[in-house]
Amino acid sequence: MELGEIGREREQKQKQKRESGKEDGNKGSDQITRLSVNKAADKAIGEVLERVNDGFDVGSVNKAQIASWIILRFAASLSADDVSAIRAEHTNEIVLLEHYLRKAKENGHVQAEMRDLMRKLAGIDDSQRKPSKKSLQKNGINDVIATNEAAAK
Repeated sequence: MELGEIGREREQKQKQKRESGKEDGNKGSDQITRLSVNKAADKAIGEVLERVNDGFDVGSVNKAQIASWIILRFAASLSADDVSAIRAEHTNEIVLLEHYLRKAKENGHVQAEMRDLMRKLAGIDDSQRKPSKKSLQKNGINDVIATNEAAAK
């Protein structure tokens, strides 16, 4: 099974879990889900938490509530540029290379840009390549056509 198929399969399972939770009559706002974040994000949530709770005498907010509030607001305003930025930060070069290899195998050829890049990386100089032969014309051999055209003038 290829990595892309695994990702699609995992995404389908997660979607089914979300949908099955909704069918059971569970309310999305009442459910608690664990979320792991890196240390930098945890520190940022802590700073936001401190700012929100500082001087807030009629209640208090915890990290989970802050994170939920931020995520819901961000999701509502997520733009195409945001999606592109997220993808750019999380692109895996090995998976990218496998994608282009799979595409080349399916199409039976390598894209010109990819071929040129691979040749450059391999140190293959295109100027050393043999010039391609002239292709045959529908009505005869190129040399005979050129001779006939010169004779006709």
